[in-house]
Formats: sequence, C-alpha cells, structure tokens
Amino acid sequence: MLHVPRVAAIRRCGLLHGSARAYSMPSRVDTRAFIFQPLFGGSPLGEPLKDEISFWAGAASIGVSAGPGAERLCKQVQRVHALSPMVSAESAFRTAWHRVGGMLSQDTAAAVAIIAEQTVSVVARGGASAWVLRNKSILAFTEVAEHCTVDGAPVAFSRALRPCDVVVVAANGAEILEDVLAAVIDSGKFENHVKCPVVCVRCISAEALEMAPGASAAPHP
Repeated sequence: MLHVPRVAAIRRCGLLHGSARAYSMPSRVDTRAFIFQPLFGGSPLGEPLKDEISFWAGAASIGVSAGPGAERLCKQVQRVHALSPMVSAESAFRTAWHRVGGMLSQDTAAAVAIIAEQTVSVVARGGASAWVLRNKSILAFTEVAEHCTVDGAPVAFSRALRPCDVVVVAANGAEILEDVLAAVIDSGKFENHVKCPVVCVRCISAEALEMAPGASAAPHP
C-alpha cells in the first residue's frame, strides 16, 4: 500500500473542501502591499486650521482630530503606529488616548485609518466618522459616535481593500453628506463641499508607486 505523508493528506483534504489556500503559501499577487495616495487633507474652503484641530496623511495611516489635545493625540497615534506598523487603528488609538490622558476631554473627536498589507482598519469617536468607498459606492462607514469614551469601545471596523478604493476620515461626520461623497471626490474640489476638517486618500499598490514616472525601474543586482 502506498503511504501518503500526513502533510500531503492534509493538503489534499483542503483541496476537496475548497480551502487549499489555508495550507499553501499565497502567491506574490496576493501579498502585494497597498498604500494610501493623498487626495485631500485640510479644512473646508481652505480656511486655516484652528488650534484644536489636527490631521495627517501618510502612506500607511491617516487621521483627523478636533477638540482639546487634538494635536498631541494625532502625534501619539502616529508614534504608536511607527513602532508597530501592523497594529490596528483601534489598538493604536486606545494606546495613544491613554498616553495623552488628561489633555483630552469628552469633546475630543478623532478618526483614524491604518492600512496593513491589503486591509484597512478604522476607528472613530466623539462625533468623528470614516468611510470606505468603492466604485462610487459606500462600502463601509462608522456611525457618528457622539459622547463615546475610549473605554466605552469607540466605533471600529476593518475591510479588505482593492486598488482605487477611497478612504475618508472627517472630524465631524454629521457635516458630511454621504449621498454626494463619491461625486465630490471625483470632482477634484473636495474642499468646496465639506464643512469640517477631512482627509481623503486613494488605495494604490506600492508596486505601482515604485514604477511611476521618475521612480527607478531598474532591477536589483
């Protein structure tokens, strides 16, 4: 009788049940990393940011905050993420919130999105909100989380992304009209249609950025 190694038997079982990917290494296409490409970040109508408003837009994380301690909170979230790039937005936010501590208040609003490989994680609290859009339709969003404390579980979710998906975070979700959100992004004049600080980014392949005009396309020796 032919002896079938245990590992081979497990893999064959996976094939029969349509789950072979659980027992094999993913292809290079499956593991390509996505990054954020900034589309817009700032205040409505080009108004200068107030002292209690802060935002950032990076290749792997974005965020916006309004209220007491907003700038310190944004810096702390970025610091936590820099030390642990695979951490979720909710985890980074909770850690940053507790580090900043007494500088924040129940009126401090914030929304953060972090991308890791091909997944975006989002967290929002205190009236801030976030959206993920695909093909001009809202794929996922956070409900406006007014009067939510960090210990009371801020609103959070995660979604698998595709190239060209758009992620938006806003300091005041109630001031964003969702029915025109996609159209506004396509118009290229986002700042003319929003009434609160907003950051908007598009998901692209890191490989696409490396191969963009001006980037080095020479193979590694």
